[in-house]
Amino acid sequence: MRQPYLRRLIEGAVLIGLGALILILIPSQIQSIPGMETETSPSFLPTLLAILIMLMGGGLIAQGLFSTRQDTPPDLSRLVVFRVGLSMVLLIVYTILFPKLGFVVTSGLFVGIYAYLFGSRSVLKISISMVAVPVVIWLFFELLFRIPLPHGVLY
Repeated sequence: MRQPYLRRLIEGAVLIGLGALILILIPSQIQSIPGMETETSPSFLPTLLAILIMLMGGGLIAQGLFSTRQDTPPDLSRLVVFRVGLSMVLLIVYTILFPKLGFVVTSGLFVGIYAYLFGSRSVLKISISMVAVPVVIWLFFELLFRIPLPHGVLY
């Protein structure tokens, strides 16, 4: 008899719970800003992302139920723990710098840092992603959704 892939079941359940929590919190945490004119509600994107997170959780559960792969212990080497801890510290630094430097500059800087932290060593690829990722996201929000992102001292 085939046993379900327990790790995928747990991951899927966590994602579904996270998505549900986001959907519950959206009405109390996201409010319209007086004077801000947008064609979409400020809660549109968080709602969409919460639904997508829940769908991914459902996919992981399905994968866990129909997979023949056996559970393996997670890799908790010192390097992995260091990277996760450093990532949390960097997210705090990001939130501090975000209002001062703006979205494009802060996000570009941190895309490069995270790419290097998690294994990319190609200077060309890191440089391209540092420019392309924040600019594409900025264009997506500013032009498509008409949601202004913070501008900082540099832009």
